[in-house]
Amino acid sequence: MASAKSLACLPRASLVAEHERCVRAHAAWFAAPRQAPLRSDVRTNLRGKLLVCHCAGKPCHAEVLAAWANSRMPVCSLVD
Repeated sequence: MASAKSLACLPRASLVAEHERCVRAHAAWFAAPRQAPLRSDVRTNLRGKLLVCHCAGKPCHAEVLAAWANSRMPVCSLVD
């Protein structure tokens, strides 16, 4: 994982790639079996809510949560 200092030196394309990698890593972590209680809480507490983030126009951690909260799909399908 890149540090904040090293990220400041990356070209824009690399920053976008790192951002996308982080969102995929978050989705994989969220899909892990040990996160089942968290997924249950997300579905109960976030279903139908509008999640807002500063990532507008880019993949987002909030999109992972919203997709799970508002669907019946298995979370593993969100990792791709």
